[in-house]
Amino acid sequence: MVPWILNQLTDDLADVHIEYVSETLSTAYLDWGTLDAQLRSSIIRVVQSPRLKTLSLSWIKNMPFSVFVSLSSDLTTVQLEGVEVKIQSDSEGLESTNSDDTPRRVDLAQTKRRLPRIKNLYDFYHDTDGMLASRPFVFDFEQLKLLHICWGNEVQCALGKELMKAASKLERLACIVDSPHKSAAGLAKAMLDYGLDASVTALTIGIAHQTALPTIPDPDEYDLFLGLIEELELLAGKNTVKSLRVHFDTTKDTHDRLTGSLGQLNDVITHEAFPHLERFDLEFGVDWSEPFTLYTAPGAEDAWAECIYAQCRGLAAIPGLTFGFKIIILGD
Repeated sequence: MVPWILNQLTDDLADVHIEYVSETLSTAYLDWGTLDAQLRSSIIRVVQSPRLKTLSLSWIKNMPFSVFVSLSSDLTTVQLEGVEVKIQSDSEGLESTNSDDTPRRVDLAQTKRRLPRIKNLYDFYHDTDGMLASRPFVFDFEQLKLLHICWGNEVQCALGKELMKAASKLERLACIVDSPHKSAAGLAKAMLDYGLDASVTALTIGIAHQTALPTIPDPDEYDLFLGLIEELELLAGKNTVKSLRVHFDTTKDTHDRLTGSLGQLNDVITHEAFPHLERFDLEFGVDWSEPFTLYTAPGAEDAWAECIYAQCRGLAAIPGLTFGFKIIILGD
């Protein structure tokens, strides 16, 4: 029944979202190879819908790269999270895309379809073999306006630089350092090297500490900002950023220490360093693994905000600047 329904929709679909939701951590991904041939064929038809404008895929592994060769030329927004792609060799089996299960291979170099000129790309690349790891790209990035990527290790940074180089009209950039064992290092240089200092007006940098070490490292040896401060210093006076957002995903202990170190942001985010800045947002997502009634009591968020504003007086006093603060507490 599901394949039949999917097959009836393909000609008129504009938006597609396919997400695998696991009941256990041990099966975080849906293995494409475990699906029956008819369902795989139907999903391929949906993904390749001729009028598709938005495509979102999450937590699927071993999806054949050939699926993405014939995407709609109207596609403008793509979101990928935890998508692992299998690039087949000539000696491997071919993936079916028609109802009678006849094998078919589409070569990107031979296809006459115009590559989708996407404007928005969200690529949550968590150290997997994502579809953007293959060459040539299946997208045209010349019109890209928004880019959301992970940043921090060698592979992530190399991909990020390649995308920045291809996206000369980029206006909104979000880079997420998704592990405390990674760093924001190199981000500012990449932006400057590829001319994004003159085009990016909205910049988001995320710092993740959820997978922090079992013991709290020596503050003199562990940078809670994961290189962020140095990157902001390198951008000083060399940017057109109007909106800057810094988001921390932290543990309780890391949050407590970060709250006492925010004066570093106050020192680096000045009117001289960011002359076009109109809005600064500071956000925290805090993973509390113990009772946190004290921290959700009435007035608790106001007390936190007061502490933060006290450390960021200079930043908050920048003429015309809107300073936003948000904290989300996650607990058992």
